[in-house]
Formats: sequence, structure tokens, C-alpha cells
Amino acid sequence: MPLGPGKATNEPANYFAFGVQGNINEEATTFFYTKHLNGTGFDVATEFKAERVGGGGREVGLVYKNMVKSDGSLVTYAYPEAAGRLLSAALGKDTIATAFGSMGKHTIVSGSATTLPYLTVSQKWADEQEQATNVQLTELKIEGSQGLPIKMTAPFISGGSVTVQPASEGLAKREAGTPFMYPGASAVVEMNSSVLKATSSELTKFNMTIKNTLDETIQTLALNRTDVVWETADYNLDGTVKYTDKNFWNQVNYFGGTQVSISLATGNFHFYAAQPFSPTGSIHLQMPNVTFGSVKVNRLDPDGKTMFLDFTGLTTAQTATNSIIAEVVASATGVYTASNV
Repeated sequence: MPLGPGKATNEPANYFAFGVQGNINEEATTFFYTKHLNGTGFDVATEFKAERVGGGGREVGLVYKNMVKSDGSLVTYAYPEAAGRLLSAALGKDTIATAFGSMGKHTIVSGSATTLPYLTVSQKWADEQEQATNVQLTELKIEGSQGLPIKMTAPFISGGSVTVQPASEGLAKREAGTPFMYPGASAVVEMNSSVLKATSSELTKFNMTIKNTLDETIQTLALNRTDVVWETADYNLDGTVKYTDKNFWNQVNYFGGTQVSISLATGNFHFYAAQPFSPTGSIHLQMPNVTFGSVKVNRLDPDGKTMFLDFTGLTTAQTATNSIIAEVVASATGVYTASNV
């Protein structure tokens, strides 16, 4: 019997999409189709057990499935709509003001949501089309680096079922325009002591990470998980600045003095970028209260290298403000946590 032709991973009809569910176990009906990058998609992973039972002699006598998981990751550049939707899925709270003409200004914050939205994710590859429900993001990593677009990586797990869907016809409609870029953006990391101010010309890269701990052990009468529960959240920041003086190093290690201090240095981080070439969307990321845990510099190299300082930080709960405040101007004029946007 003749076999069919091979398949490419980048066939035009392939896609990855996600939509917000109205509630748990309610499949989304409105989907956002991503301009995905390599590493995007979910696997249908079957776990099984093999046991020796009476009558099987020396061989395995019983094999059975005990879990089917549909976990994966979305990797994409930060286009305005993609950025807003992923931030709201990772933080859980979106409010909107339509102060930018036909555009919506979304304010997405941490700490004020009681739960994360459930998502339905859908993927089409080769001649297969699959869908997983009750999905939540375990992490959202936002990366900015010299000369590159802003990149977003969102691992997720499913607390619901996975199904094969009827094949869809035609090509998916995706977001137009360009992603947010690191070149031309504004970034600042600043100590509360005002001893050090590092501007965009000195910050060579940053990673902002939203990490959600989910209970992924909930399985009742189905082979798949039947829910995921959001338990804790951590918001971390690391980056690199061009070394210009000792102030950053001194604040973290000596708190501005000459002896090792018990006090931890605190500060804030801001990043702003607008769409190049199509100046309609923008993003403003803020971490108003970052505790800087450690710093590291390269030094004493006889071959001679430019000095840079690497820093790591994290947030703690504050009553006066949110740990992360993201403002995204994009085309959607409804909140991203709604199931019809």
C-alpha cells in the first residue's frame, strides 16, 4: 500500500490558540491565534503501570493506564494582544479604560484575583487537531535583551480533558503588526535609597518571571486531572547592568555603609515599549517594590573585559501597591479575563 507524503512542522494551516473559559469544564468558544515560536504546543502523555499478577508466571500480567496529561508551553514574541492576554492569564486581574481612541488600555495587576482564569488550548499540526480544557499558566517569563524582540514563555498544565476536534478549514487569523522590541524601549532599575539609578542605556537585559504554584494532583474518576488549584505566586526579577560605579554593589551587600548589613536593599523596576513601525500598542511593566537578593560582577581579568553587574530580586506582599502592574494598550476593548474577548 502506498504511503502518503511527509509532513512539515510549519505547514500554513498549523496553529496554536487559546481562549478563556466561562467557568471550569466549560470549553472556550472564542480563541486567540498566536504567532507562536519553536517550543510551542502540548503533549498528550499517557502514564501506565505494569504489574505482575498470579497466573502470569515470570512476565507482566497486567498493564493499565492510570493518568493522561496534556501539558505544554506557549512561546511567542510580545505582540500587544498576546502580551495582554498572557499577562492576564498569569496574574488573573484585568481592568480597562478606553482612553486611546479605538484602543483599550488594560491594567493587569497581581494580588487582587481570587483565582486564575481557566483556559482552553487548541492546536493543529499535520493532520491532527486537539483541544485541552481547564488550563492554567504555571509560569510566565518575560525576557528583554539587547537587539531582540521581547519574548514571552508560558508553561501550562491542564486540569481537564483532552479531545480530538473536527478538522477546521482555512487559515487561522492572527494578530497584525510588530512585536514590542528591546531596542528603542525604556528601562530603569532604581534603588529606593536613590544612590543608584540605572537607565535604559545601562540595562542590557532583564527577565521578569511570574510563577504560579498549582495543585496538579487532583484526579477523581477520570484518567485526566479534574481540576487545578492556584496555591501560591512568586514574582522574580533578574538582569544585567553595565557597571559604572560601586553603588549598586554597595547597596546590596553593605546597605550603603562599610560593613555587611542585615538589611536588604529594595528598589523598583520599570519597562516601557511601544510598537515600532505601527505605533498603536504599548506595554509598561512595573515592579514597585523589589528586594534585591544578590549581585555579581566580573572582575580581575588580565585579558581585559567590560564589567557588568548581574542582579537578582523578588517581591514581597505589600498593602499599598501591587507587586506587578502591567499596562497594555491593545486593540481589545473588553477585559481579557472575559470569555468572549
